[in-house]
Amino acid sequence: KGNLVAYQTRYETAGLGESTRIKVQTDGILLQEIRNDLLLRKYSVIVLDEAHERNLNTDVLLGLLSKSLPLRRKASEEGSLPPLKLIIMSATLRVEDFTANPALFPSGPPAVVRVPGRTHPVTIHHSKVTELEDYESLALEKVCKIHKKLPPGGILVFMTGKQEIVTMVKKLRARLGPKRKRKLNDGIASDVDLRGSKGNHELNAPRDMDDDELDGEIFNNATAADDFDEVEAESSEEEVPSTSSVEVKGDVVKDSTNHNNDATEDEEPMSVLVLPLYSMLSADDQAKVFAPIPSNHRLIVVATNIAETSLTIPAISYVVDCGRHKCRNYHSGTGITSYDIMWISKAAADQRAGRAGRTGPGHCYRLYSSSLYSRHFDDFALPEVITRPLEDVVLAMKAMNISNVSAFPFPSPPDRNQVKKALQLLSDLGCVDVPFDDDDDFGNNDGHITKLGAAAAKLPLGVRYSKMMLVGAQANVLDYTIAIVAALSEVSPFIYNNAKQKDDDEDHDALSEDSDNLDDVDKH
Repeated sequence: KGNLVAYQTRYETAGLGESTRIKVQTDGILLQEIRNDLLLRKYSVIVLDEAHERNLNTDVLLGLLSKSLPLRRKASEEGSLPPLKLIIMSATLRVEDFTANPALFPSGPPAVVRVPGRTHPVTIHHSKVTELEDYESLALEKVCKIHKKLPPGGILVFMTGKQEIVTMVKKLRARLGPKRKRKLNDGIASDVDLRGSKGNHELNAPRDMDDDELDGEIFNNATAADDFDEVEAESSEEEVPSTSSVEVKGDVVKDSTNHNNDATEDEEPMSVLVLPLYSMLSADDQAKVFAPIPSNHRLIVVATNIAETSLTIPAISYVVDCGRHKCRNYHSGTGITSYDIMWISKAAADQRAGRAGRTGPGHCYRLYSSSLYSRHFDDFALPEVITRPLEDVVLAMKAMNISNVSAFPFPSPPDRNQVKKALQLLSDLGCVDVPFDDDDDFGNNDGHITKLGAAAAKLPLGVRYSKMMLVGAQANVLDYTIAIVAALSEVSPFIYNNAKQKDDDEDHDALSEDSDNLDDVDKH
């Protein structure tokens, strides 16, 4: 029969049946359904939440839905189907990309409804100086000071990836969890594999905190200078866009988060429950974040931007924002795509700050200056269709059976000439069969994907390297091909990076002369 409310993801379906009236699913599932049924006959209302993330699936979905709406409207006039309603929701959406795009909504701009936020006030604290390199240590110190000085309340720490989270969780448990009180955290050690084998790969891994460091600077240096005493000065300089749902106050938030309620030195500090949160964790491990917190314990969650908008962790009063995230970048010199640590956008920073105001007044500590935020942060993150190599975008859309990519109604359309060049490249590689004519025009059909292109689209590589891997596998030289692709994916070893000169020299001196490393290491 099914439940009234059901959900479906790529690997899991629950409660779906004839009685289901509300279905929560990922954009990938809806994309598969609209490929098979452009009219989406099973639905009468489509709600796209968190539309500001602007990944490729979302943009393609919006383009396809712009074609579905007039077809459903026509079917409704004929009496065969009810009309389809589309609701696009986000707290930090750049509305102009939709309202000023006649290709997306040819019948006229859609109605815009602004709903005021109902979050509790959040006070923003910026660092006076931006730490450009060792921001992980700065985040560690900030969390320790919050735990020691401020009243009860959960702490949410934003880091860039799994490795940083594993390191931070390990250090926080060592720093804030005395051995006599570690049984609680030991019980959740399965969250992250922190032990591993004792091989050479651990030489460069972060070490455990020593016993002397356990009672180090944070607990002994109670008079160290910090920005906790200068909340009013820093908060008064904070500027938040008017579209943000975060409310910034010039005064310290009173009530349960008043700084005057700091624990005295004689009081026994509360224990901590440190948990990681990132997409690679299992559903059971992620659910531990939402479990009831034991009495006299402070919850500390170290997360990626999965906790930025996708979910709300209860009882979070403090947010520590490193201001960075891992994003996909295209390098024209090597022709490959890499995941690099970059600054977030202002919209993302406001989303992170809002996590502290869901259940009560809170504080957000940004590990970067207000000047950096106002001058260097973009207002919104760039859509994925712009940041990815265009040939990869076109190939992915061809794998979705989209016949005319050059005329597709993107919310942020790429340059048409660049789309033609991408199609020409895919045709040269044998991934797309493009019917070029003398005028280099595609008409209503700019080609179909080939078997080679369909296989290449499944690999998480650029199209050039995907074809190399497929050809190498066919020729039974896959091992060599993997090594070649890995080498080509890196920057030339002969380009010397001055920023890492000292570390590289130390690593070079540590190599044995009879090592079997690549020759270019010694040349470097």
